[in-house]
Amino acid sequence: MKPAAALLWSIAICLTLDSAAFAADPRAMQLRYQPWTKSCIGSNCFVGIEARGRCMPSGGWVLFILEDGKPVSVSSSFFTKSVRGPISLRIDADSPIPLPDPTCLPSGLCVSKLAIDDRLIARLKRAQTITIEATGVTGERLALSFSLDDFAHVYDGPGAEPKVFEETQQSLKAKLREREAENGPPPPCEE
Repeated sequence: MKPAAALLWSIAICLTLDSAAFAADPRAMQLRYQPWTKSCIGSNCFVGIEARGRCMPSGGWVLFILEDGKPVSVSSSFFTKSVRGPISLRIDADSPIPLPDPTCLPSGLCVSKLAIDDRLIARLKRAQTITIEATGVTGERLALSFSLDDFAHVYDGPGAEPKVFEETQQSLKAKLREREAENGPPPPCEE
């Protein structure tokens, strides 16, 4: 994948998600899920889903990267300052698939990436859920599950072009700002 496309998508994800994670605060697990989306920049496409908690930082995302229509990699993230060890993906009740070498930033964003192929995508199209799993610094299990109900439809469908994607993101951000103005910003999660 071209570095510029990956950089643009990473920036878009970070702007969209702001800084969401898991915390001891129960509001962190009161998640709001966004639908599966597909965006394309030239021949590179990105299929992803996210969830955010009712306090910040909380939530996470899963992102599939395609190059020239072929699956290249999957990235996933927790928004937490407390991930220790590898992050893994679990499809339905199958064995976890380790995502090696997570990178955690001071903001709490922990990202891990794995090369994928058509077989994994075919499994996802037949599955019900995909779960991101990790271990917290105090040994607790962190897990965030996403429904795969619309995954196949979105994956096989057309992707939004960058201009349409940008307009959609601007609209979503405007709605979030309106909601935040009405309700105030999400409170910080309590440790």
